[in-house]
Amino acid sequence: MLATAAGLVAPEVFMPYRAIAVPLLALIMFCVGLTLTMAELMQALAQPQLLALGLGLQFTVMPLRLG
Repeated sequence: MLATAAGLVAPEVFMPYRAIAVPLLALIMFCVGLTLTMAELMQALAQPQLLALGLGLQFTVMPLRLG
């Protein structure tokens, strides 16, 4: 949380790391996915409306925030 606050106050300090942000985030998400059990996956797949909502928000709201 301290790094987040620092990024808000002085974003130029973190600009050199911008190129590795996306690959690093992808790696983190992949590692989180590895911890998913089959029961948790089946529970998530049993709620397709929530999966569709999450997918829709990723392609609509998130680009608005980054743009």
